[in-house]
Amino acid sequence: MYDLPENCIELSPPFINLGIDAFRPWTIVSRRTRDRYANSKRWAILFSCQVTRAVHIELIEEISSSASINAVRRFISLRGQVKIFQSERGTNFIGSVNKLRINSINVDDGPFRNYLYNSSTAWIFNPPHSSHWGGPWERKISITRRILDQC
Repeated sequence: MYDLPENCIELSPPFINLGIDAFRPWTIVSRRTRDRYANSKRWAILFSCQVTRAVHIELIEEISSSASINAVRRFISLRGQVKIFQSERGTNFIGSVNKLRINSINVDDGPFRNYLYNSSTAWIFNPPHSSHWGGPWERKISITRRILDQC
């Protein structure tokens, strides 16, 4: 077994080094029509602290770059500054990184890019087709799905 990465064992406050992943939609009743209910889908983005293993879940209405950017901004406003994001190569995350110009991954959004650059935030992508690299937060997603499916 290899050594744990340094960002998983360094002493730091919660939610400084994160694993992030989006997971499947749920059908919810969004409004009532004349004699029926109108259903819509909702997705969730799970933010998992790599040191303390704490979890934060943000609900999003669509799986797009703009929805992911808003979820990241809400997370940062609630939980504080983040040093490292680590995620799979989902198109919504790649689009978010591209629009936010995070660290050395050439992207574009003025004030937010400057904020992340000044706070030395980085976004690390797992290699393609290797979801096992995100094992700790993938496991939390399966537990969360099981809990939400029982509701």
